[in-house]
Amino acid sequence: MAVMLIGRTTSVLGDAVLDVVLLLHVHDSGQGEFAVAALMACEALPLVLLMTWAGRIADRFDSRTVLLAVTSAQAALCLGLLWAPHLAVLLLLVLLIQSAQAIGMATWSGLGPRLVAPDDLGRLISAVQGLGVGAQLAGTAIGPVLLSLAGVRLTVIIDAATFLLLAVAVLAIRTRRHIGATMEASHGVRLDLLRRDPRIWVFVLTLPVVVLFLVGGNVLDVFLVRDELHVPAEWFGVSTVAWGVGAISGAVVAARLPDDRSRFIALPVALAAIGVFGTGTGLAPTFAIYLACGVGIGVANAVLNAAFGTVLMAGTPDEDRGKVSAAMNGITQTAALLGLPLGPVLGNLLGVREALVAMGVVTVLLAAVLAVRLTRASETTGGVRSSHAHPTAEPSPGAARSPN
Repeated sequence: MAVMLIGRTTSVLGDAVLDVVLLLHVHDSGQGEFAVAALMACEALPLVLLMTWAGRIADRFDSRTVLLAVTSAQAALCLGLLWAPHLAVLLLLVLLIQSAQAIGMATWSGLGPRLVAPDDLGRLISAVQGLGVGAQLAGTAIGPVLLSLAGVRLTVIIDAATFLLLAVAVLAIRTRRHIGATMEASHGVRLDLLRRDPRIWVFVLTLPVVVLFLVGGNVLDVFLVRDELHVPAEWFGVSTVAWGVGAISGAVVAARLPDDRSRFIALPVALAAIGVFGTGTGLAPTFAIYLACGVGIGVANAVLNAAFGTVLMAGTPDEDRGKVSAAMNGITQTAALLGLPLGPVLGNLLGVREALVAMGVVTVLLAAVLAVRLTRASETTGGVRSSHAHPTAEPSPGAARSPN
């Protein structure tokens, strides 16, 4: 498990550095807002467009083969950015890099539960999330510094090296997952699997609205901080750090949830906290209070993600974990894309503060509805199952069984 965490964290760090450097590079090239928007779209769309195929690949083929192919392709494509003569070529390479990333994410999600005992799955998911947030923050801070000191080329080479390091980590992980050798994995996005447990399905229906509001609020944050609170531009990045500190703390909290019962209870509680702190950002009279609310949102969001990720993976048959993970990634990314215009629309209609307060209040009400529906769903399932209710399938004959 430690090898996987180190490799994935390093890769996230390299990705974060590359993301901010490419964003600044496209901006500084003077190609306008549409070029920046196109870059963001190329980074986001593969998770949506490939959610079915990424899951099929993750569940059908040997995990080591898939991950080695994906990481090697990403390293080569990153180096290809060094010779991208036009924006169109750069966007194509980014699209391909993120397509490989979509497949890799689904494959890692399927492999992860094989690396730990069932009781440790929550801690694994929380660790992946916490380390990922830390690496994302570090990469966002390091990227501009690297760009100013060494330029785009060295930064791209560093990112390619992180993918190669991840490939080494893949080789070091002895546990492998190969469903296709023993059974025919089901095709499609498999939303029917999400309906097996009514509690999971209730939250799946709730999650897109949560993501819509979170992303919409993120778009409005810059206007609140700069225009309403009159914070200097050089201090704006502190808000991201505040959220990251909260997210890392939330991952630690989520890792201490002992069982599925506590995780299902945590879902509406965390959602209500997001709504309360979101409302607080809209009402914040000072930047300090705004930052405190940002920390609170980070904590609650991390608990929400880790708790749901654990019950989802624990309750999904091993042969379908890749498809379910890819489907959830696609659903949340679709909601995130729709949330980008939601913030400006509500901001123009209601005002920045009013829009943030409205989204926060609706989120609290949504949490109350979620709590009621989860209670009813628990009654229909006859109580709360443990993580052992759906044991993972045995590895294929050719797969190593010893956890790393």
